[in-house]
Amino acid sequence: KNYMQGKRNGAACAAIFAASSGIFIFGFVILWASADPQISQALNWALPVGPLSGKVGVGILAWIIPWFFLHFVWSKRELNFNRVLFCSISLMAIGMILMFPPVFEAFAH
Repeated sequence: KNYMQGKRNGAACAAIFAASSGIFIFGFVILWASADPQISQALNWALPVGPLSGKVGVGILAWIIPWFFLHFVWSKRELNFNRVLFCSISLMAIGMILMFPPVFEAFAH
């Protein structure tokens, strides 16, 4: 008997994809803040922390908002898990590359 029969994977796919989108956006914001002093200044949400506070804040929002939305849309669905996983791993890899100091420092102002 297949124990997964009747189960849906949409909620899991939503959580995985949302986490990877947060990582990607976090990496992108790090690169963008390095390249543009105005963005870096705008991300200075807490003076003792500096622009890192805004970078982390944007990354968290880029994780929570898609998770909420995708969970609502996908939770009752059966999705192609391999496709979601491939896209998620790709987003995570790109995000991690963007966070790598030699990469974002190459764009520093």
